[in-house]
Amino acid sequence: MNTGSINRPKPGIRTAGKVSKDGARKWVWWFLVAVVAAQFYYVRELLGALVVFTMVFAAVVALVAAGYVVQRAWVAGLAGMEKTLGPLASVSRRGLALAEELSRKALRIRSQHVQ
Repeated sequence: MNTGSINRPKPGIRTAGKVSKDGARKWVWWFLVAVVAAQFYYVRELLGALVVFTMVFAAVVALVAAGYVVQRAWVAGLAGMEKTLGPLASVSRRGLALAEELSRKALRIRSQHVQ
């Protein structure tokens, strides 16, 4: 009985943390194909465009993230002010709502007279 052959890995199959020779050759060939392809002008243009679009996308993401952080800070600041000022904030909020309502009524009356 030959028990040693049962535990021997088959060719081309990965074992725990090791890459077989066939797998290593495959990756070397893919790397060589990528190096040769990078020598062509069209591929260089595409890679350049990819880098530019990546930078623009990163800038847009940074702006959105900054806006989100500013908005969250604003909300947290208002919540802290509301705890501190309490009644004054509610009175001023009601006053602002009343002023907005009055301005809408005034605009409606004027628009009816213009006809």
